Amino acid sequence: MPIDLLDALSALGFNYYRQHETEAAQRCFEEGYAISKALGTQPGLARALSDLGLVAASTGDYEKARPYFQEALALWRALGIQAGASTVLTNWGLAAWKHGDYAEARTMLQDSLVIARESGNNWWIANCLNNLGHATAALEQYDEAASHYREALVLTRGRDMRVFPAIFLEAVIGLANITAKTGDSVAQERAVEWLAMVSHHPLLTPDIESIAAEHLDELKTDLPPEAYATAVARGQQLALDDVVTLLLAQE
Repeated sequence: MPIDLLDALSALGFNYYRQHETEAAQRCFEEGYAISKALGTQPGLARALSDLGLVAASTGDYEKARPYFQEALALWRALGIQAGASTVLTNWGLAAWKHGDYAEARTMLQDSLVIARESGNNWWIANCLNNLGHATAALEQYDEAASHYREALVLTRGRDMRVFPAIFLEAVIGLANITAKTGDSVAQERAVEWLAMVSHHPLLTPDIESIAAEHLDELKTDLPPEAYATAVARGQQLALDDVVTLLLAQE
């Protein structure tokens, strides 16, 4: 079955992509593109193009990635498939953010959020809000970024965190990062506490653990060793719900 084969190639390619085996991932996506083109399968083409954009961006070649994303987005929009368009916009925006083109990232992620809001899916909306928060924070528009992270927390709080814990914890990390960047040493210690709490949460995912560790490493160089160690110890004793209550009260 051609469609089953395309699904399998995309899934296999993403498995390689997550393991940072970019050459193997690219071969899968290129094969999916070739099959889709031979069959005239427009959704398959759009998906393969977006996947190829991801691979190109992951190797640092953002200029090569952009045309892939542009063509994929045009195809999804021509097909009227909003979910596909939102996925491309998200991938494109995150690629631009990692490349350092924060203004373009913000534009793409704002457009993705518009589509997500129309869907009414809170998890999808919250994920887009976190992504937009990252790009906005990179532009040093911290108040706006904080509002995105807080909305993500409101949308996901009280739901079953076992489903998508990364979205909830990522919003906490985003607010901790803003607190550290906009406050004094006391605020930095508070941010360390929150990040340490996230780092020891039982539903922590590897990706979120890596993000929290990166921010902790930055703060470790900004604070005296004793103050940093004490803040980490305090953070490991904190309850997630108490931290979220405090974060939402800061609005």
